[in-house]
Amino acid sequence: MNIGILTFHKAHNYGALLQSIALRQAIIRLGHNVSYIDYWPEFHDSEYKFFNKFLFRRISLLGKINYLRKLAIGGTKIKRRIHVFKEFIDEYIEPFCTNISSKSEFDAIVYGSDQIWRKQCEGKYEFDKTFFGQNEFKTIRNVSYAASMGIISCNEEDKLFITTSLKKFNKIGVREKDLKELLESYGLQGIKQCLDPTLLISKEQWIDLLKIPFDNRKPYVLFYDLIQGSFDINFVKQFADEKGLQLIVLKASVNNYNYGVKTIEDASPKEFISLIANAEYVFTSSFHGLAFSIIFEKQFYAAYKNNGSRALTLLEALGLENRLFGNNGNISVKENIDYNIVRKKLIELKKDSTDFLSAALK
Repeated sequence: MNIGILTFHKAHNYGALLQSIALRQAIIRLGHNVSYIDYWPEFHDSEYKFFNKFLFRRISLLGKINYLRKLAIGGTKIKRRIHVFKEFIDEYIEPFCTNISSKSEFDAIVYGSDQIWRKQCEGKYEFDKTFFGQNEFKTIRNVSYAASMGIISCNEEDKLFITTSLKKFNKIGVREKDLKELLESYGLQGIKQCLDPTLLISKEQWIDLLKIPFDNRKPYVLFYDLIQGSFDINFVKQFADEKGLQLIVLKASVNNYNYGVKTIEDASPKEFISLIANAEYVFTSSFHGLAFSIIFEKQFYAAYKNNGSRALTLLEALGLENRLFGNNGNISVKENIDYNIVRKKLIELKKDSTDFLSAALK
């Protein structure tokens, strides 16, 4: 079958790109031909350019001054970050895109995963109808897999739009427990909670697929600081010191925060995986930082200042909810994760999600 994927396939975001690749690989392994439908509107494209005109238009005068100051101070690193992401997209995404102007027909379109159902259009805080099946793409079946809404905030108008749109879907798979419960409360039936597609690919497959390099630097603790304020940096520093390990901070963007330790702001998606794969311990406020910590069987700690439901959903399924801490969480859990137990649970979850995807595409 000819399958199209609609997702955030060109975002300069580690999780968005890696879940895109993983979903395509998972569907290929089911025996289908798979491409990304190259829907990437200008407001998305602008978000990852050196100067984001959509953002600049809507922020205050003081915001504009601070934004221009950020570009002036961090310009070199920002350009470097844009470059490494573009290189990655050119190699692993672009060759598998279908030009939407070609009006290609698909046996099925898979929507997801990632937060494709969050409000986002051009800063107007509204849903993008394209990701809800309201588009001109020709297909026999509309299916969502591990779709997410991020932080759920819906009014009665949103409820009508969501139910009207999703009733036209043949199968609906979501990533978070709270979204499944929301859609069920709207009267939608047959909602399936699925694994994020990154977790459908084994660590060996990731290494082979992306040629992940071996890191020979001295042993280190990695702190992936996506949502600032989720961890107290002093606890993380103390942990690294007690273990006699170097602390490396990985940031999801170029900013002016400086923790006084080695900091990486322009890592490529390959380097992102490599930094996790070669770490002794991982602290993460990112869902995909958590996911890859599990894939590479790392001892990890997770905390989220906001939007932590997706992490809790995964951790509860694997019996690892004690690795999730509240804001500025003190690192109180000392015992190591027994990955023999986790591995067995993950195998079952993988099979369940893969079976859903396979059946949805028939």
